[in-house]
Amino acid sequence: RAFGRVTMILLTLPLYFTATKAVENSFVMQSNRLMLPISPSHINQTVDFPRSAFTATTSFSILLLIPLFYRTLYPAWRRSDVCVSLSLLRRMGFGMIMAFGGILAAGVVEYARCSPGMWPAGDYQGVGTDNWIQISRLSIFYQLLQFFLFGVSEVMAFISALEFAYLYAPTSMRGACLGMVYSMLGLGTLLNGLLVRVVATLRQNWYYPNDVCGQTYFFYTILAGVLLLGMVVFCLVAKWFKPSPRQVLHRTSLAHPNSRKLPS
Repeated sequence: RAFGRVTMILLTLPLYFTATKAVENSFVMQSNRLMLPISPSHINQTVDFPRSAFTATTSFSILLLIPLFYRTLYPAWRRSDVCVSLSLLRRMGFGMIMAFGGILAAGVVEYARCSPGMWPAGDYQGVGTDNWIQISRLSIFYQLLQFFLFGVSEVMAFISALEFAYLYAPTSMRGACLGMVYSMLGLGTLLNGLLVRVVATLRQNWYYPNDVCGQTYFFYTILAGVLLLGMVVFCLVAKWFKPSPRQVLHRTSLAHPNSRKLPS
């Protein structure tokens, strides 16, 4: 029964992974179509800088936020007088909200990229070896907010999901539950590929066409709807989730190995 409770929570994650992986892949496409103002003479020049490397902002934010959250923010929340505890399920929920904010930010940047006066820039910038794409005058640095929000989402949702699977699973099924998290990640990645293919086939100008600006902000709207649906399903299942006393004791013994009593 304990394994079943954990499984029900983990089965709600594919929609979250579908939306986040689709957006992360789209961030690269968006970066390639934004201006990289690295010098006053960047217009009408081929810039050899790999603009897709700009997505490393998310990785750097994760590396910085993990110690910040686990060493500072989470302990400070527990020591505060806030009546609502920041449980693992609430962390996952907040992480999904951060991802939703990141999708909205990406959609706003995409809409601004194609707004009058921003596109077309009248210049082409080389991307890779032989690929030339018309770019916008909007600076690539407007993507910083969405990258940062997705870094927060990874820390709060994905890492908390791994922690949840490890702490609440029975000892004999701990590896299976951790593997299930990555299975949900793989399933979300697969659904992401199918979603992109369907959208690009049915509405070619909704997913970064090369020769026109397109209406890719509609694609971000779809992803926001997918994530919102995943958040609703997760909240319903999380509200139903009630750990058994044995699960609470097991979690406490792992999280507080030097304490024999349950935390208040």
